[in-house]
Amino acid sequence: MNWENPQVREEIYDMMRFWLDKGIDGFRMDVINLLAKQAGFPDAENPQDISYLGNNPGIHEYLQEMHEKVLRHYDIFTVGEIPFVTPEDGVLYVGEDRKELHTLFHFEVCDYMAHWDMRKFKDIQKRWYEGMWGKGWNSQFLNNHDHTRLVTRFGNDDKYRVECAKCFATLLHTLPGMPYVYQGEEIGMTGVRFDSIEDYNDIAMKNKYKEEVAKGRDPKEVFESLLHLSRDNSRTPMQWDGTENAGFSSGTPWIKVNPNYKEINVAEALADPDSVFYYYQKLISLRKQHEVMVYGDYEPILEEDQQIYAYFRVLGEEKWLVVLNISEEPAVCELPEPVSGQAKEIILANLPMEPDAGGAIRLKPYEARIYQVK
Repeated sequence: MNWENPQVREEIYDMMRFWLDKGIDGFRMDVINLLAKQAGFPDAENPQDISYLGNNPGIHEYLQEMHEKVLRHYDIFTVGEIPFVTPEDGVLYVGEDRKELHTLFHFEVCDYMAHWDMRKFKDIQKRWYEGMWGKGWNSQFLNNHDHTRLVTRFGNDDKYRVECAKCFATLLHTLPGMPYVYQGEEIGMTGVRFDSIEDYNDIAMKNKYKEEVAKGRDPKEVFESLLHLSRDNSRTPMQWDGTENAGFSSGTPWIKVNPNYKEINVAEALADPDSVFYYYQKLISLRKQHEVMVYGDYEPILEEDQQIYAYFRVLGEEKWLVVLNISEEPAVCELPEPVSGQAKEIILANLPMEPDAGGAIRLKPYEARIYQVK
């Protein structure tokens, strides 16, 4: 659409008012920073790099006009899907003084971290915290409809599926920013692995497969190389129970159900008091009860450690310590002074705890703990 045309913008605003008057609570705005186009529509220097589509002159004027004419008149929430941004760019979209959007999704994790990379993840969190905290609201997510499910992509969806699902849930809900839970994440659903390219609908995957096979590459090799990041990994039907089509529908779903639906489903999760689902409930309840999880300052420690992610959340006199072993090997967390000698009360853990040795915390693979520091 030509957003330079005021009639186009007014038509969009009328559509927004229609739904807002129906009582919806807000909008998730798809690639909203791509609305403004480069003047003259020049050819791209590198067609594979589409970052030139974002953040062009005029985008902030459009969003400020949208806020002035529509958004400010309703008690609603807005989140912009905003790729190709730095924290400095992000503040321009969600800064409280900017009158544009309430919060954003950036993609430094999901688009640029194919596998778990502790050093990169810590750096991303630190930069976005320092760039946004106190100015505008960030978001936290580890998977969505475009990205492979987190236990498959970043963790271990076999031996440690439950442990790593809970560990990443702890991470998601204790980092600064608003946590987003993608459907099925709360029961530890895994990415799917079908046997044939014909079983997939992801058009980007299917086109890439055709291109590479046409170059003479072995079809099996190409297929295997595309499985990890296929968008269909996260698009199989929600697994409600162990009946046909995982209880999703009596009809034929748009894509096959993940074959593990008889073991991983909502009915099974609700019947197990130690399930991933109930752990998510505990984390969400803690966020609602304790403002330190939402508004507390973020203070990372052990920043060079490749196994352990540890940080404080601090609000006034309240100080919480989060310790996560994001790996498949046991780990020993040596806390720095003075916190190593301070009394700590456990708030939540995803595994039965072994006694700590002095100032050290011994962690099993994918073990997560939240302490209150006395």
